Amino acid sequence: MRIRNSIALAVVVLLLFVSGIFYHLRYGRHDTFMSNFLAWKHESRSGGRDVGDRRPPQTIPLSARYVDKAAPDVAIFVSTPEFRKAPLDIRRMKLLEFFTLKVADRDFMLLSDADKKKVLDLFMQRYLVP
Repeated sequence: MRIRNSIALAVVVLLLFVSGIFYHLRYGRHDTFMSNFLAWKHESRSGGRDVGDRRPPQTIPLSARYVDKAAPDVAIFVSTPEFRKAPLDIRRMKLLEFFTLKVADRDFMLLSDADKKKVLDLFMQRYLVP
């Protein structure tokens, strides 16, 4: 009984070892795998930053994010005959609908009301030609 259990245990260990090797060959960087395993924490840090530090987020101006980035799509939309022939109020509504459906993303809803108004005013000022 003990011999069977030890053989089964050896087979399971061998299978785990082989599957681990295949996993690291396929998904891991096997040349650097566990290269710093016994190194001290301060030796393995790069760039002089602490482990928990994060890079500051890259902030994009609101006008570049919502107004300038949408320029090609808005140019196509504005050049359609239905938009050009419509009265000014209808064009304003269509442009507002285009902004809410195509340009504004989920982060736009998280902006303050003043920022939303500033972005919408800039968008309308740039693309609503009387």
